Amino acid sequence: MFGAAVWGGRFVVRPVDTAFLYVVEPVVRSADAIRRQVGWVFGTLTNAPYQAQEIRELRIEKSVLEARVALLEEVRRENDELQRVLGRESKDIQFIFARIIAYSPSALDDYLLIDGGSKAAVAMGMSVVAGEAIHLGTVVQVGVDSALVRLLSHPKEKIRVFMPESGVSSVAEGEGLGVLKIQVPASIPVREGEPVLSVGPPEFLIGYIEKVEKLDAGPFQMLRTSHPLLLGDVRLVYVVRNN
Repeated sequence: MFGAAVWGGRFVVRPVDTAFLYVVEPVVRSADAIRRQVGWVFGTLTNAPYQAQEIRELRIEKSVLEARVALLEEVRRENDELQRVLGRESKDIQFIFARIIAYSPSALDDYLLIDGGSKAAVAMGMSVVAGEAIHLGTVVQVGVDSALVRLLSHPKEKIRVFMPESGVSSVAEGEGLGVLKIQVPASIPVREGEPVLSVGPPEFLIGYIEKVEKLDAGPFQMLRTSHPLLLGDVRLVYVVRNN
């Protein structure tokens, strides 16, 4: 089943089992039960006198179960890292775990499709984070088993931000192509590499200042940042339930 069918085929699709969804609050369920299933299938393969077709089916089932174990372990690792970055704040935040099942083939679109929808309590306006608490975007459309995420870099997106080193607050606006721009007073010293956080709580990382442009006229300077990861490499995301 392909979740991208909900949104009219605008995406490059990753085929996944869309029913395989877990709510993270924030501890991910154990994979022990699935491991026991894998062991049962393996034992059946080695001990029972099944026909060739049945053996092939059991091997396929074993491969699927092993893949699910691997995914759960990956989720657990990322969840542990997310809790470490957020610290004590993580105890007050509930996340819905989901996977990216499609992404826009055009960088100008700045959209992602995830396999969590209304059935998993995903709702419009919820923030979506990945990796080490990196703020990716906002849920803008919700289906039963999937949701459309508009990235912060989309030209229609605006978000309040804070730069802790320079102590300045402002509004970041999407420019497309993964880039956001931030206008701040020229009198405030801002260095390239300074982190940019979304205004919390909680405070999520948006990116790092990549370019500082002094405007020829006027009292402002323009800063530019982008998502601090390769979106094509991101598989797992967390939807923030209580943001």
